[in-house]
Amino acid sequence: MQRDNETLNLYDESLQRVNGTLYRYNEEAPLAVYILNNMTIQDRAEYDTYLRAFLGVFRKYQGEILAAVDRPEPIEGEWPYDRTILLRFPSREEALRWSESPEYQEIAQHRWNSTQSNVVILDEFAPPSDSRF
Repeated sequence: MQRDNETLNLYDESLQRVNGTLYRYNEEAPLAVYILNNMTIQDRAEYDTYLRAFLGVFRKYQGEILAAVDRPEPIEGEWPYDRTILLRFPSREEALRWSESPEYQEIAQHRWNSTQSNVVILDEFAPPSDSRF
């Protein structure tokens, strides 16, 4: 956790992390988080089983689908993935509540069995109060 705080202090000392959720000091609303999944689909039929159940669970957790792109065209380098998904949640707490929920864990088995996924959670960027960026 100390490493996270050091990283945060590099760009803005007005941020704080409380129970894993990033907040700006003196504000009650947490910063949003984004989940990025770059995947290679290995079994389309099983992945489709996951997709059919996904929205019913996802909608219960205040998430938004910002992008779902098959074979995105890279503007630099190579992109070896079949599909890229970008999700947004109002807070890290809500994102983890979704991803760790028994409902999602049950359907996630189909994604785990059918794809090779690289998934990260990213904190929303909050420009420093002194506008260095």
